[in-house]
Amino acid sequence: MKRKNMVIAIILLSIISFVCYFYIFRYEEKILFRGSMYVNDSGEPKGGFEWAGEYNVTITKDKMKLEFIIGLGDPLTKHSYNIKIIEFRENEYVKIRIENGSNPLIHVDIIFEYVENDTIWNSFHHYYIAYHVPPTLFPGFHAHYYVEIRIKPVK
Repeated sequence: MKRKNMVIAIILLSIISFVCYFYIFRYEEKILFRGSMYVNDSGEPKGGFEWAGEYNVTITKDKMKLEFIIGLGDPLTKHSYNIKIIEFRENEYVKIRIENGSNPLIHVDIIFEYVENDTIWNSFHHYYIAYHVPPTLFPGFHAHYYVEIRIKPVK
């Protein structure tokens, strides 16, 4: 009887170990949105500036990750933010609550409006765009910076 119980225990531990391994080491969170974040120090979408940069944006169910891709150095000190997708209305808007990187106890709601025809850059047609995002959400950006985030659902 002891041997039978030991075999059952070993089988159960093997199953539990496999499941833990799968979720810890193999699980990749599903990407819901991809896009870019444009930032400059002029305070306007296009204008005179000394610094400008762009980041790739990846949004999952509970994280927004930023990856610096172009600019004269990366002023950000944090590249991953806790978020919650509050509402998504296709071809209308996306409402996302994002952690304030400067104060993680505060969250800010950002509304990304659907843009069928991008008249500013003429490149981001059918994106959800948030213009004039508060730059101080992102540690390293100054209050006078212009921040614009453009995202598209991943299908």
